[in-house]
Amino acid sequence: MNRKQIITAIRQRFARRMALNLSAVKRDDPKLVRSVYRITPYWGWKSALADAGITYDKIRVEVQESVECRLCGHRYKLLNGHLTNGHNTTPAEYLEEFPDAELCSESFREGITGRYIVSPHPEFLPHWEPIYTPEYILDRLHGYAQGDFWLDFDTLSQMDGPLIGAIRDHLKISLDDALRQIGVEPAHYRGLVRDDDFTLKDFREWLAHREQQGLDTTLGAVFSEFDLKHRRPRLVVWARRKFGNWRAALEAAGVDLAKRVYGGHPFLTRQDVLKEIRRLQRADSDMSHRAVNLTPMGSKLTSAGTRFFGNWEAALNAAHVPKKQRQRRKPYETADDVLNAICSRIENQFSLIPHDVFTGTRPDILLWKKSFELFGSWRAAVKAAGASTAQLRDADKTMFATQPKVIAELKRRIKAGQVLAKSKMSSEDSDKQLYRMAIGYFGTWQTAVRAAGQDPKQYHEWNLNPPRKYLEKKDVVAAIRLRKRNRQAINARGLTNGEHPDAPLLYAARILFGGWPEAVQAAGLSYDSVARKQQDYSAMKGRTYRRYSTRDEVVNEIKRRLKSKLPVKYRVLAHGDPNVRDNSLLIAGKKLFGGDWDNALRAAGVDLSEFHPEWVVKRKANKRKRN
Repeated sequence: MNRKQIITAIRQRFARRMALNLSAVKRDDPKLVRSVYRITPYWGWKSALADAGITYDKIRVEVQESVECRLCGHRYKLLNGHLTNGHNTTPAEYLEEFPDAELCSESFREGITGRYIVSPHPEFLPHWEPIYTPEYILDRLHGYAQGDFWLDFDTLSQMDGPLIGAIRDHLKISLDDALRQIGVEPAHYRGLVRDDDFTLKDFREWLAHREQQGLDTTLGAVFSEFDLKHRRPRLVVWARRKFGNWRAALEAAGVDLAKRVYGGHPFLTRQDVLKEIRRLQRADSDMSHRAVNLTPMGSKLTSAGTRFFGNWEAALNAAHVPKKQRQRRKPYETADDVLNAICSRIENQFSLIPHDVFTGTRPDILLWKKSFELFGSWRAAVKAAGASTAQLRDADKTMFATQPKVIAELKRRIKAGQVLAKSKMSSEDSDKQLYRMAIGYFGTWQTAVRAAGQDPKQYHEWNLNPPRKYLEKKDVVAAIRLRKRNRQAINARGLTNGEHPDAPLLYAARILFGGWPEAVQAAGLSYDSVARKQQDYSAMKGRTYRRYSTRDEVVNEIKRRLKSKLPVKYRVLAHGDPNVRDNSLLIAGKKLFGGDWDNALRAAGVDLSEFHPEWVVKRKANKRKRN
């Protein structure tokens, strides 16, 4: 069919009050739709309707309320449950057999795309079709091209993120191939500007105008600016393309890089660094590297300290900052602490994107974990802090935003036979996103893996492929006897830590003898004489271990133990009888009370002068003098 015949056919459908949305026409007259998309140069369904004198607000739209099951012919709104219960198959297996099938009805899909606004949804190009189809995706991409929008991947992702996913899922091709199908050469959008679009004089005038207005002209600031069509300043793109990078462009323009608007560094000498460190010290600020980085000018201060003194610790040494003030003091005990920290990030314009909070230039993993613990998710915490819509969108920039998505991805990888060891989770961006979201929702990676139904021991590298330093039982026995003669540690902890570790010996013994105690006994030694701690591990499995997140929880537990006449001394809590020791209480007390268990005891009302023997009091006093 040629253009004239297509236009006639469209007008006839319109006159008969037949539906003219793409999915309906494809059901009734697929030949008509195919003919439209064979026309070159690219025409498209929307343009065909326009040439026929018909606009989308005049056409009749038809969407189906159900979808047919290809296995039995019955129709349902959603097929997922029907496939599982009726045919004992999964949706993935169903799609493998019927690649072009749909799992949900058109009316259901309309609620996701079509006439409903999704985020991000460009108000300047609302949807005109109710659902995504391969043809509508090309039409929508063509609409952006006709509107003179930039069609590079980054810009299009910011403007219409769901369209990028639709190209991948429905067309199953790259963005470049999709652009070629609508007659656009992708290379035109790679540079975004040409060398002769501007001159150095234009660039200088633009910089002078921004400097006069006091506008921040660092790369981060100018690259975050967009026009109504979500395009970055073309002069900025031209300058980076022309001179290689932003700093080289500023140097070519002859501006004073020491000025604050161009990112001028406030700490240009050793004296500047020491002066700022001493100011923070007088203000009793947290002087840890992480905490200083979370202040507005902190990253520049720490980088200058590293440049002039070798590292941040050396800079603190030069300023004579005591060790106590170098410890991080941001426990985020309450929800208010978390909200205040997030508000500080918003106020200082620090990134709220999960990747940046977890591993960016200003990371705060403790804040990340506490947000999940106290608010359920990072996005919920950011929302509670009063963030804007754009900031919430940043907080939600991850492929695995919910706990079910994390579990589903882990199960998919387990089913596909992928190894879930942390060492295998650092190559792809999706691996990193999955890891940090799993850490947020479950606390640790191992806990997340267990929640997905797999024991971490099944993939741990020591269990899968242990170093075979000791191949036979006689090698293990000889090594144990040699350690005994050399008076080296033979307990399990001594093999993995300490002065003379030998982890391969421990793991080889477990493989060859079934356990370390059996290997020690095979070497002619009594396990009771070499074990540092004696405990019934089978009985310990059923024990409930408590966690202490706030100071109040630690203080209340100390008071409870004192009331119940249970020991609260350091050594007993760490190494005492399994029925009375509580190492997690000890760790939390030290962490939340400045690194000293005595501070936790004082907060619980313990009189240390009566609690400690006299020799312990003297030893602690001498230790404080030395520090």
